[in-house]
Amino acid sequence: MEDLSTVAVVTNHQSKTRHFELIRFDKKVNIYVGVCLLLYFLFVVCKWHNSSIALWNWNINDGGDERRGLVAGRPLPIRSDEWLVESSFILAQEKNNFPLSNEALGYGNTPLMMGLPVKHFLSIIKPALWGYYILDSERAFSWQWNFKIFPFLISSFLFLMLFEKNNFPLSNEALGYGNTPLMMGLPVKHFLSIIKPALWGYYILDSERAFSWQWNFKIFPFLISSFLFLMLFTKNNFLISVFGSAWLFLSSAIQWWSINTEIFTYTFFIIISLIYVMYSVSKRLILVNGLIFIISAYSFATILYPAYQVPISYFILFLVIVYVVNQKNFKVLWREKFLKIAVLVGSLIVLIILGYLFYVKCSDTIKLMSNTVYPGKRNETGGGLNFISMFNDNFSWFVHETYFPPKWGNICELSSFLMLSPIVVVLVVYIT
Repeated sequence: MEDLSTVAVVTNHQSKTRHFELIRFDKKVNIYVGVCLLLYFLFVVCKWHNSSIALWNWNINDGGDERRGLVAGRPLPIRSDEWLVESSFILAQEKNNFPLSNEALGYGNTPLMMGLPVKHFLSIIKPALWGYYILDSERAFSWQWNFKIFPFLISSFLFLMLFEKNNFPLSNEALGYGNTPLMMGLPVKHFLSIIKPALWGYYILDSERAFSWQWNFKIFPFLISSFLFLMLFTKNNFLISVFGSAWLFLSSAIQWWSINTEIFTYTFFIIISLIYVMYSVSKRLILVNGLIFIISAYSFATILYPAYQVPISYFILFLVIVYVVNQKNFKVLWREKFLKIAVLVGSLIVLIILGYLFYVKCSDTIKLMSNTVYPGKRNETGGGLNFISMFNDNFSWFVHETYFPPKWGNICELSSFLMLSPIVVVLVVYIT
């Protein structure tokens, strides 16, 4: 006969375990994620993107319609970092067969350091790809298809079949010295570039759809990652998560900058995957999220924008600690502890190796760039923010591209996230 107190303890433990959950992938959540993915692929198929590259129609008059290629809206001259630099560098890489070094982009192996596409031995050492280096095309195809026991290598096969056609170089002299394309995050035929999801379109699609893939990666993966992040931290409040995701995306800090969403997308996936590794009880989920963590953390680190990366790194660390402290469910945390520790340690080792390889390929370019006035000599110690700038957030409703206080320089410098600080201040004053 069982002891009733024992039964009560077991029942209570089962109840706590049953009520503990991470993200609840119910019908509403799956529909939201599915719609975002559907729109993403629809935009890619239609070649739609948000680049302002059409401004070249105005700057170089070839007699054609200045608005050709535009579906809706208008290109913004102030986004010159995008249409004049980033997008032009990507096109320069493609037209020069994606070289490892590109003097027009910078010194050394800048393409590799920037995350662009490159042909290099680090790709040749993969066993599933050996057929392409020792056999004719048809037998190489058969070689790789017989690696079906390695499911993760199927995608590598699709990449390599296209590489035979596009020979993405690691260096591109038209862009700068060395591996400038890699350092700048442009597409390069090198595994250090291939593992970045934002660039996958350049390896499997035509030029326009690949360009659309990268641009729409700034939209729909951001909506998905921010939504799932909020689901995790609001205990699966669907409406708040959808609203919060849209709120973040429509903030001027996102709309007036072209780089921010990709950084934040990887940030959210880093946090989500790290928490899933720690709290999942499924071995499959632990392993899959370990892979997501590696890809997201590496992609985040190689964007090379310290002004965002440094504070966001503190943000990631803070949120993970807060989540663990708030949950207080250490029994779930320690389930499959050896696998979790192995995945976390293994992920850290892989990231260190990837970081080292990235530095080795781009070290010459990094040294040259470090001696430039900007961004090489840029240094921030903190404390330089004007007091009035702390309230930028609350004025974004009243300004636009040609109407803003001159003291703030331009609309991009003025942009920020839509904050609820006025409401919070009123509540604090009222409560106290």
